[in-house]
Amino acid sequence: MEKRTENLIQETKRPSEHKEQTEGVEVISSSGSKKILEKLSTLDKTINHDEAIYLKDIDDIENALQSKDVRVVIGDLELSVIDLERLGEENPEFLEGVRQNKVKSEGKLSFMTPEIAKYLSKNGKHLSFNNLKELPEDIAEILSENKDPDSYMFFKNISVISDKTAECLRRYKGIYLSLDGLKSLSESAAESLSKRPGYSLGLNGLRKISDEAAESLSKCKIKSLSLNGLIELSDKAAEYIGNYEGTHLELNGLTDLSDSVAEDLSKSKAYLDLRGIKTISDSVAAHFANFRGEQLGFHNLTTLSDKAAEYLSKYEGYLHLDKVVGISERVAEHLSQHKGGIDFQYAKQTEEQVAKYKQ
Repeated sequence: MEKRTENLIQETKRPSEHKEQTEGVEVISSSGSKKILEKLSTLDKTINHDEAIYLKDIDDIENALQSKDVRVVIGDLELSVIDLERLGEENPEFLEGVRQNKVKSEGKLSFMTPEIAKYLSKNGKHLSFNNLKELPEDIAEILSENKDPDSYMFFKNISVISDKTAECLRRYKGIYLSLDGLKSLSESAAESLSKRPGYSLGLNGLRKISDEAAESLSKCKIKSLSLNGLIELSDKAAEYIGNYEGTHLELNGLTDLSDSVAEDLSKSKAYLDLRGIKTISDSVAAHFANFRGEQLGFHNLTTLSDKAAEYLSKYEGYLHLDKVVGISERVAEHLSQHKGGIDFQYAKQTEEQVAKYKQ
């Protein structure tokens, strides 16, 4: 972004020998800012000579200060007087961080200017935007210029983004991008986000997804895809998502699996996280006997039938059955034959019961 050279005032801690001074600021150039100083000087002389002050003179100063043309520089951040005043009222901690050349309290930002975005892109690493409600294309483009591969951005309350904004975010190279506030996602936006580099993409606010968007997301280049808000998947969407080739797929919002959806998801090669599932039918378990992913996460499954246990025991990867309790001896025997390892994190009694059959 080209730096403005006119109407600029800079905060300073030491008086300058070469520039006009006013308390707390340094005059960098002499257009609108110099006019303000001249007007203040005139008013000072008027007051000292006990002459009348015209309201127009005061209005002229106020209007000049409210103009976007008069800029203030604090540290590495350039702002209009209006934006500086708003930041000072809403988020003084952020301004204090700027003075220290740090990023502080960005989560409280309720608005974003290109200048603020540029500062954050340059100086921020772990950015959580909890109060922003909009993400315009120009802001997304600047924020995405952060080239630190270990950086991340969280947008908690952005409920909708344009296709152009999604295209800008595609270029963000940070490890994690979370758009958990999104309530809908177009096919074009999904396609753009699917091409993003980095490690993880979070879209946990989506309650449903079109088949076309699911097809695009299935082609994601990132390793971890989080869709924990989805409460249902069409058969076609499940077919596409089952083709996702990353290492971790989170679908923790699903509370029920049909046979067709289970069949499609069982084709995934990712660690499949299904924490919302508390019971499964024998036919659903049968599909996961041939699951190809390294880990299968039924973390909140509470019961298993004998037949379901038999099918799951044939799965060759690591199985998460954190809360399965009250199992029969037949279930314990089947699970003891599983070769990929089982995590009984909160079911130690079940773990002991299964261990007896391994001796």
